[in-house]
Amino acid sequence: TKADLERLATASHARGVSVAWLIQWTIDHDCWHLPTEEVCKRFVKPQTTARRCRFGELLLRDDAGGGGGGGQQDGGAVVGPADVFASHCWGASWGDLVAAVSDHARPTRRVWIDILAVNQWPGPEQRADLAFEGVVARCGALVLVASSDQPEMEGFEAKCDRGPK
Repeated sequence: TKADLERLATASHARGVSVAWLIQWTIDHDCWHLPTEEVCKRFVKPQTTARRCRFGELLLRDDAGGGGGGGQQDGGAVVGPADVFASHCWGASWGDLVAAVSDHARPTRRVWIDILAVNQWPGPEQRADLAFEGVVARCGALVLVASSDQPEMEGFEAKCDRGPK
């Protein structure tokens, strides 16, 4: 129902992570040059295996490392309502994504990133998490991060090269 979608979107929107935490976590795991799909495979999936939960839920418990104090950091909560929705290619560099959402950002800005906010284990929870429209609508901004060397961008580049009609 529409009420269910609203409830799910509100819950998902609350799974943003702070820029300060995101940068520190990326440094701690030395994953700047890994593709996002590899970050998910090496770090997110192993840490969420036992609970089959969202990575962000571990941060609230401080089970994911780098969160500190049950999801707290200097200046506010690590996890909370997202200011920015980040859309990105899973084959592109995780570091490019982190750099894009962090550029000129205050450390407490929270970003919604699917590998952290969506349950990565197939099932009803994951299907519900994949309804991004309501999350995007609740964020103040959307950032699209794409590297031109990714195969996913070939069609997009062709459209951009043609220019306005």
